[in-house]
Amino acid sequence: MHRLFEGLSEEKQARIINGALEEFTKNGFEKASTNVIVKNAGISKGALFKYFSNKRSLYYYLYDFASKKIDDIYKQIDYSITDYFDRLKNVGQVKWDVIGKYPEVFNFLKSAYEEIDPEIREFVNKKKQYEIEKGMNMIYRGVDFSKFREDVDLEIILDLIKCFMFSYNEEHLKTLKSYREIDRSYLDKWDDYFKMFKKLFYK
Repeated sequence: MHRLFEGLSEEKQARIINGALEEFTKNGFEKASTNVIVKNAGISKGALFKYFSNKRSLYYYLYDFASKKIDDIYKQIDYSITDYFDRLKNVGQVKWDVIGKYPEVFNFLKSAYEEIDPEIREFVNKKKQYEIEKGMNMIYRGVDFSKFREDVDLEIILDLIKCFMFSYNEEHLKTLKSYREIDRSYLDKWDDYFKMFKKLFYK
């Protein structure tokens, strides 16, 4: 669908992607200017619309591009770690490394989750739900759940931990202007929570 664009050099693709990510993140879909995007990318407007039929098509492409960076996290998980909380800690470290390489991608995703355009919101919400379910399945792969106490409902406990994690992340991200602001203390705090959860829910 975007063969013309993907036939460009990696350097030119990167300029267009980075220029568009920056503008959409800063101004949202509705107010984002294709004039600014082409200026940032160093191309003509005609060239941009040769690669993408319209602004919405470009936005959807960027979202799928960003989602692939999320997939990079799952590909790098150490599946030899079978302890549930140690696995979550490993996932956090991998995510930290990927964010460090592509902060603007994650800033774009953060803005996409807050998008007000109805069509974009519907698109993002559907994709986000699928990504969450896929991500949790990947995180759970090969985990030894026998360490959990037998007098607790495992499904409820896992849902509780998942809800806590998502809620904590959402609240933390609200305090940040950019993913570049996340520091090591964020991971250290998770380590403290995981130690507490082990005491509460393990045998």
